[in-house]
Amino acid sequence: MFIVAADPRLAAAGRTTTPDLPEKPRTEQVRAWGECAEPSQDPECRDAVRRLAQAQAQAQAQAQAQAQASAGKRRASRAGICGPSRPCPKSPASPPG
Repeated sequence: MFIVAADPRLAAAGRTTTPDLPEKPRTEQVRAWGECAEPSQDPECRDAVRRLAQAQAQAQAQAQAQAQASAGKRRASRAGICGPSRPCPKSPASPPG
């Protein structure tokens, strides 16, 4: 099964969805597992899953950077470096605006 490692949680979820085949599977089980595996062989599907995982990883990185920037501004405010009368300097991780 194709697993995208952009997010370790996504890779772990992919590993848990791999079926455990019984010793003697029924014909319909084999057919169903084959149908489930078909999208993983399609390059377009693989590319789409990869793009989704990369977009998710990028969004998580941006959210983490924004959270760190906000935490830094809160610390600076508590330290008296900035506040209502003295705006905090923008950090490179700050969103525009």
